[in-house]
Amino acid sequence: MTDATRTPPPRREGGRPPQRRDGDRGPRRDMRSDSGPGRGYPGKDGGPGRKFSRRKFCRFSADKVEFIDYKNYRLLREMVTERGKIKPRGQTGTNAKFQRMLSKAIKRARQMALISATKV
Repeated sequence: MTDATRTPPPRREGGRPPQRRDGDRGPRRDMRSDSGPGRGYPGKDGGPGRKFSRRKFCRFSADKVEFIDYKNYRLLREMVTERGKIKPRGQTGTNAKFQRMLSKAIKRARQMALISATKV
């Protein structure tokens, strides 16, 4: 049989096309050369790869705090963004127990108008 008379195999309805035989699935492999922030791949020219930062720790556990008081507005202001949102655990390093206490204290302080609901 010649190449002109051979017909390609029928494509399935819907779904993605069959995988190439060499195992390469397309442009995804080329994206690994991007060395932007948060990517775990080194750059093409040997540039920076993944950036490691200092390990976060819970400042309340380290100070052996038993209760987060809503009247301590200086502490609460540090845990709120400029837009008035409560900072997440991944950003502050606070553990789950104290994050729950912190969110309740912030909400109480907002209710009592000790801290503003939004800081525009």
